[in-house]
Amino acid sequence: MGNINLDIVNATSDEEFENHIEKIIIFKSKKRIRFSLKVFVLKDGEYWVSYIPSLSISGYGKNKDDAHSMAKESLDDYFTNLFDLSMERIDKELSSQNWSKRRINNKEYSNTAHVDEQGVLRNLDLPEDTVIERMLIEQVA
Repeated sequence: MGNINLDIVNATSDEEFENHIEKIIIFKSKKRIRFSLKVFVLKDGEYWVSYIPSLSISGYGKNKDDAHSMAKESLDDYFTNLFDLSMERIDKELSSQNWSKRRINNKEYSNTAHVDEQGVLRNLDLPEDTVIERMLIEQVA
């Protein structure tokens, strides 16, 4: 795919973030993808981490911009490799990460498995005083 144009933005409210449904829409024949994902940004020691739990993708750096840049690069690599697979293999790959295909639009996948009812990351062991910023990452035209 190469250099997906992405935008990482702050959710306008906690409610917007909590109600946001992550999705991936794949147009395999056109080699196009649209998505909207949740990103958690936190400081771990000296480094900033941008973490996309629904795809197990992260990036890190000395500042937030570096962390975002690395996460975007990893996301681009992930989707580039995903497009090399058959649709059957894409289905298996995404379902292995708790993505489910929508019945009405079978090109669209959704995922809510990595965040609990309060919008807190599941299965991530962090110190209680860790400040986590909640953001959204979307493909932009």
